[in-house]
Amino acid sequence: MGTRDHSRLTKLRRAAAWVLWAEALTLALAPCVGVLLAYVVLGLLGLGNGWLLFATLIISAVLLFWRLWHFKAPAAADIEKRIETASHLPHRPFAALHDMPENDADAANDIWAAHQRRAAVALASAKLPVFSVQAAARDKFALRGLLLAGLLAGIVVAGAQAPLRIAAAFTLPEWPFPGPHVTAWVTPPSYTGAPAHVLASGEAFTTLVGAHLTVITDGPRQASRVRIGKDAVTTSTLSDTSHRADATITGSAMLTVGPWWHRLAQWNITAVPPVAPVVVVTQADVAQANSIKLQWHVTDPYGLTSLAVSFKPVGYPKALSFSFALPSHTGDGQALVDLARSPFDGEPVTLSVVAQNLAGVSGSGSAAQSFTLPGLLLHDATAVALLKLRRQIANGAGSTGYDVASLQQLSRQPPSAISPAADVQIAALGASIGLGAATVADAVDRLLALALEIEAGPDFLPARQLAASDQALLAALRAGLHGAPPNAAALQKLLQAMEAAAARHIAALQAAAGQAAAGQEGKPMQLSALDELAQKIAQDEAAGRTEQAAQELKLFQRVLHALQNARPMSAAEMALSKAALAAAQAIAGMTKAEAALLDATNAGTGSAAAQGAIKDQLDAARQSLAKAGLDLPGLQPAGAAMQNAKTALAGNDPGRAATAETTAIKNLQDAAAALAKAQKQQISLNPGEAAGQDDSGDSADGLPDEQSDPNFNPDHANPAAAIQQQIIQQDAKPAPAPTHQYYQRLLASPP
Repeated sequence: MGTRDHSRLTKLRRAAAWVLWAEALTLALAPCVGVLLAYVVLGLLGLGNGWLLFATLIISAVLLFWRLWHFKAPAAADIEKRIETASHLPHRPFAALHDMPENDADAANDIWAAHQRRAAVALASAKLPVFSVQAAARDKFALRGLLLAGLLAGIVVAGAQAPLRIAAAFTLPEWPFPGPHVTAWVTPPSYTGAPAHVLASGEAFTTLVGAHLTVITDGPRQASRVRIGKDAVTTSTLSDTSHRADATITGSAMLTVGPWWHRLAQWNITAVPPVAPVVVVTQADVAQANSIKLQWHVTDPYGLTSLAVSFKPVGYPKALSFSFALPSHTGDGQALVDLARSPFDGEPVTLSVVAQNLAGVSGSGSAAQSFTLPGLLLHDATAVALLKLRRQIANGAGSTGYDVASLQQLSRQPPSAISPAADVQIAALGASIGLGAATVADAVDRLLALALEIEAGPDFLPARQLAASDQALLAALRAGLHGAPPNAAALQKLLQAMEAAAARHIAALQAAAGQAAAGQEGKPMQLSALDELAQKIAQDEAAGRTEQAAQELKLFQRVLHALQNARPMSAAEMALSKAALAAAQAIAGMTKAEAALLDATNAGTGSAAAQGAIKDQLDAARQSLAKAGLDLPGLQPAGAAMQNAKTALAGNDPGRAATAETTAIKNLQDAAAALAKAQKQQISLNPGEAAGQDDSGDSADGLPDEQSDPNFNPDHANPAAAIQQQIIQQDAKPAPAPTHQYYQRLLASPP
């Protein structure tokens, strides 16, 4: 009987053939795939490298070649047998369909035909075999489970770095696949001041966000692909065989050069943000009524662009911040911050020091305690009302309508007599606030200016003009310290402007005090001593005597500020000043006489009568000072020493007398020093000097106070007598100058 075939069986054989082919190929590839998967585990654990990859590829290729060499394609009989086994068909029905009986007898043929029909019926239920490589039977040591466990462990260990580790592990070594020469370096941001760093092969490098990356490849005519993470970097052509890629590092990523199948170089770059300055407020104490002595420490690796201290009232989150600039340098710092002009007088305020570095990152530190400052001491009722409204506006406690209504009320009914100009300015400010033309900061500044103008009265404009002329004169003299002294004509012009402004200032003060100022209005003062001192400063600067000129400039500035803040003295101040002047002269005379007596005692000619006369002078001086309310330390011990010396001289004991006379001289010198210190404090431009200032009231760098303190605001009374004495000491003329006579008139208080 011929071979019977059916279309279904043909399709079944074809499909079963694909299954057997897949099983055969899987078994052939299994050893090399296992080796590759084992290398993947090493790569996930960070142990992969180019040479190990090269060895793994060779081993895998050998195993694959060996298995393919012994590979046998599935035969037709194997395919049919696999179908029969999968379909649970006994007696080999496929063979029954193909076989022919050897006996040609009709009976035998009928029997065989019946057998083939039964086989065909059985094959009607034949099934496609299932793909199976019988892994359990072939892998007796369960290496597949160990390999799977290794993969899972590697994935867990690698975490987010898994893709980067796999890419690094499957990078071939440079040899035997030589590629172009790659040079890469990272330049940190300019604010660090750090040099560029050349990347070593495979280096893991950490840098700052914003660093500049440069990659140069030499060798190929076509530029190699450069990528940072998933982003391609644009390259430029340097020459036919040289290319450059530049990029800014914005985050951590893997830098790769070349395609994945032939990596020329790769680096794992970690980008970190720049650090913020660390600010610690080490001290914040009230040094004076309206000043805070502030000390701080700033740490920053890059350097600062700004440093400021800001103040805000407690309980007002929307309040205006009141800030002062501080010296922007790292390390320790200190400043005396004057808050007399802040809008937060009478309220607890907190302070914070904010630093910003060259990277644009800010850091701050705050004081642990709050401060309550009295603010400006004003007497005019309208000025006080304006400051109260200013505080409410600065705190954000009121509404715009309330602020406008308050200003209108003050304009219509001021609590005190004010000038029409001030009245108009109050009304104009209210209109500006109502129309939204004035910000909170503008309103606060204008209210302060109005309050000060009303408080100052007629002297407001003259005082400002004097301050402006003083600053112009000082600026010209300071320029001479840097090699550009003013010429004689320019200096004389500045001096004349200062003298005219001083005359108007003093005349306004006298008018406010009710003193006559006939002929003084607009008439320049003849400040001969100041003229000569300014000319001497310019001459010393031109001659190169910079240090001497700087010292003279300090004194000149002190006198100018004293003149700017001068006021007529009261009767009590006048009496105190005269008593101090008389005491200074008396102490100088007694010291000279006691020194002469000491010389006479050592020579054997000293007398008790002479010592008694000096002691009588001392007693008279003490009584005069006591009437004026002065008690100088050193005068009482000096009197006791003089009495001991008188007794010793009367007893003809020159040795004991000389010792007592020496003690008396020392006590007199102490009294003179105490008196000089008291007079100096009267004209001190910045009482309560901060650390770092010398005895002259100047800062440690040798510059005057207003140069080192941006908030320098001498708002203190300055006795005119001290100014007079300072000018007299600078005047070389023995006779009183017209300036001295003017100050005598200024000092005279009305009966």
